[in-house]
Amino acid sequence: MNLTVQPFRPGDTPATLEQVAELLVAALPERDRKTAITLLVHRILPVKMAGLASHRNPDLLASVVHKELSRTLSAQSPNMRLHALQVAALQADILAIGRDGLNIAIARFLLEHPEVATSEQVVPWIKPEVEQIRDLSIEVLTKRADAGMRLLRSWQERVRIEYPAEWERSREHYVQVRAWLVAAETGRFDGVTGKLHDFLRDANARERR
Repeated sequence: MNLTVQPFRPGDTPATLEQVAELLVAALPERDRKTAITLLVHRILPVKMAGLASHRNPDLLASVVHKELSRTLSAQSPNMRLHALQVAALQADILAIGRDGLNIAIARFLLEHPEVATSEQVVPWIKPEVEQIRDLSIEVLTKRADAGMRLLRSWQERVRIEYPAEWERSREHYVQVRAWLVAAETGRFDGVTGKLHDFLRDANARERR
């Protein structure tokens, strides 16, 4: 049997998560496909193809994601491709937790410093996900950050036990996401890195302090 990923071809209507998943799982043995579909549709693709419905070129986004995951699968023997998707799902999980943490942290900062919201440098950071929560109370944002922290701890515990090699690769990302959630929960932004650091720079937070 020729177990290869089926090519992505743009159609008359934008691609869906299910369609991209079906193309990818053609590279897996039949016994693994049901589990692979679940991983792709419910954990991996919702993160990698986030914003598909509003994307200006949804088929381009679908094509890029399809190509990335095709390379991931093709690099493994057929019997290891389900494992590769399980690892990809773990990566998608922490990416989703991190995105939520970043959005909550930015929303909290804007709530406490509303004067920076109209800054030319800050406006691009106020994405729809931030706009939806920026008017919530500090108490509600804190609860959301705490919920994110619980998800992150659960993720860490599982990965350290079940996927130790992946934990070593993801440790730095975990530390970064944890710092974002701490900032979102406490309102203390010192020591954050990555995108949240970039946001603070654009908001001139250092100069303000």
